[in-house]
Amino acid sequence: ETPAELQPLWRDLLAYLETRVRPASFQAWFEPLVLVAVEEPDILCLWAPNTAHADWVEECYDRLLTQACQAVGYSSYRLTVHNEEV
Repeated sequence: ETPAELQPLWRDLLAYLETRVRPASFQAWFEPLVLVAVEEPDILCLWAPNTAHADWVEECYDRLLTQACQAVGYSSYRLTVHNEEV
């Protein structure tokens, strides 16, 4: 689960993404992601449930994620994969 202090930022990102992909794609690829940290300089770290999921999101949605980050005031993002529960 996204840390409480990051919830508003994550909601903004998801709202941006939801309007730009099909509902099924949003549910499959973005709903499972979790914003776990914000690091300097302006890097958003996302958690994905497994490596395959992370690879797919990075390969297919890199440009869209970058646009979403820019839209909410962050210049970049990094997708991280954790095997353990968040």
